[in-house]
Parts: sequence; structure tokens; C-alpha cells
Amino acid sequence: MSGNGNGSNNGTNNNGGNGNGGSAGSGPSLEQTLATTKGLLEANLEAGVPAPEALENSRPRNWNS
Repeated sequence: MSGNGNGSNNGTNNNGGNGNGGSAGSGPSLEQTLATTKGLLEANLEAGVPAPEALENSRPRNWNS
């Protein structure tokens, strides 16, 4: 009757290691956003748009999403 009961706990802690890292890269890079914002701001200012309005016009629309 001796020697029984080994190996009954194999595989119980092998779950849950996956599933992270899916949200990065879902939008434009910071460099792309800055370049676009800078270009829009400069274009607005060159067109004679007042600075506060030009800033609002160049702000990314989905900044907080």
C-alpha cells in the first residue's frame, strides 16, 4: 500500500500567464501626433487664425480616449 499519491498536483498552476500587451499601438505614435499637431497649428497661424482658436483647431480629437 505504500508509494501511492504522487503526481496529483501537476498542471494546476499553468493558467493565466497570457493576455497582456494588446493596447499599445492602437493609435498614431507620439511623434506622428506631434508632427500633425505642429503642422496644423502652423497652418492655422499662417492663415491668420487667432492663437487660441489655432490651438483648439490643432488639438488631437481623441486625446483622452
